[in-house]
Amino acid sequence: AVLSPAPAHGSVFMMAHLYPLNFFFSYGPVLIVNYDPSLSRTSFYTVALAAEAVNGLLNAATYFVQTKHARSASTASAAGGPVDLETSSGRRLADVASFHA
Repeated sequence: AVLSPAPAHGSVFMMAHLYPLNFFFSYGPVLIVNYDPSLSRTSFYTVALAAEAVNGLLNAATYFVQTKHARSASTASAAGGPVDLETSSGRRLADVASFHA
């Protein structure tokens, strides 16, 4: 069990789900066009291509947000803030799992 406060769990949960959300936002419209090819003659096709093109930017923005979040957490910890991500076994959460791609 992780001994961090509930808001920390919520932010970790949100951060872990940003990449799948980016995927569905970026490739969802393309999958819909592939399922129904008649949509390729509509403006929805342009939206699908634009969403797919923005995928890299969304991933970079997500990585930036996660890095900024991690930096602010480590700054709060260094300043004596209430950031305690130790597990009951004494291992840090960062030593248990890595979410970097």
